[in-house]
Amino acid sequence: MATDKEIENKVGLSRKDHEDRNLFNELPSGTIKSSKEDPTIWKDDAGRPWKLNAEPNAAYHQPMPLAVAFIRGHIGGIIPCLRVPNLKFISPNADGRLKIFRGLC
Repeated sequence: MATDKEIENKVGLSRKDHEDRNLFNELPSGTIKSSKEDPTIWKDDAGRPWKLNAEPNAAYHQPMPLAVAFIRGHIGGIIPCLRVPNLKFISPNADGRLKIFRGLC
């Protein structure tokens, strides 16, 4: 098993920075709305873009058994009532780190 230092050298992120990452997450300003140009890009009231994470990727953050979330994440695009309820939006920060916002659909 790799040490924390070996992992940090490989990925460029320390364990402390990874564990503290949510302390620095910013929330969208106001509400977010999908853009007409690209359905995967949403914008908040300040115009900041938020990339909608694909449902199969968001399936692992659901309040349901993993197998159920996995199935819903893959067939939710076909059967809308089975879409995953908790979506993840990602936006770059000025320092280059990605900010993550979890929202409900």
